[in-house]
Amino acid sequence: MKSLTLITSNIDSVVGYDAQNHKSIKEVQLPIKIDKVEILKAGGNFKLMDRIRNNDAKAMNMESIKISFKDDGDISHTAEIDTNTGKLIGSENYVKKIKITDFKDFSATSVDQIYKPIITKMLEHI
Repeated sequence: MKSLTLITSNIDSVVGYDAQNHKSIKEVQLPIKIDKVEILKAGGNFKLMDRIRNNDAKAMNMESIKISFKDDGDISHTAEIDTNTGKLIGSENYVKKIKITDFKDFSATSVDQIYKPIITKMLEHI
């Protein structure tokens, strides 16, 4: 995760906002500082985002959270998360794709259940 921004168009709760004097303001965005240490302390990107969503975003009546990130191919993406549900807003979903390799004993034939070393490799990337 590279950045996280809290977003609301419900600006009645913004301190100093006066509907009569500030008619052109339609939305407020509050960028949140993100660093690797904070991500590690929280237990990962998802746990940090969820903590900010449940504490800061809800307390300030924010409608959504915008997250920017880069995938393994160094391609930038953004996603908008609903503050109340924690679900993606919009139709685009993101799937993390990683090629898992270095198996000692891999069977190339199809089987009825997932090969246990594949499960282990997949869990390493969560």
